[in-house]
This record gives sequence, C-alpha cells and structure tokens, in this order.
Amino acid sequence: MANGTMIFTTVREGQTSEVTGVQMRFVSGANKWESRMLSPSEFVELMLHSEVFPPPKAESLVQRVREQGQITEENVAITHELMHFLGLHLAK
Repeated sequence: MANGTMIFTTVREGQTSEVTGVQMRFVSGANKWESRMLSPSEFVELMLHSEVFPPPKAESLVQRVREQGQITEENVAITHELMHFLGLHLAK
C-alpha cells in the first residue's frame, strides 16, 4: 500500500468548456505514477468502480474535476493492484 497525493487534471478542446480528457497522477515520496489520457467517460467509470474513494465522494470528485480543471487529493492510500486497475505507471 502506498500513501500519497492524487492529482486529477482535465484537458479541454479549444475555447470550449467541454472536457475532452482527464489524466491522473499519484505522488508518494520521490515516486510518481501517471495514467494515460482518459476519456471523460473512462474517468467516471474508474472513479466509481475503483473504490479509491467512497461512491458519494467519487461522484463529487468527478464533478469538481470537470468544473475546476485540476483537483488535488491528499493522504490517499492505494494498493499496487489498484494502481494497475487505474492504469497508473511509473512516470519517467
């Protein structure tokens, strides 16, 4: 199990406010993991099914990421299996 910070960042297309992608990063000490760019629907499904956050908090997080563009969650504990499920890999 690793404890750290998760950062969720959106990508928007042009001048529109429509979110076209979301990337997740997890930082624990000197180690950094990141996901590939996820479609908004993939991100929602991962958050709702991963159990990183309880369902009400996951739903709130998805909405906040869409509205604010970047969200940081401190003190997140995830297992290596969960990192794999989320598609997180060591960043170079």
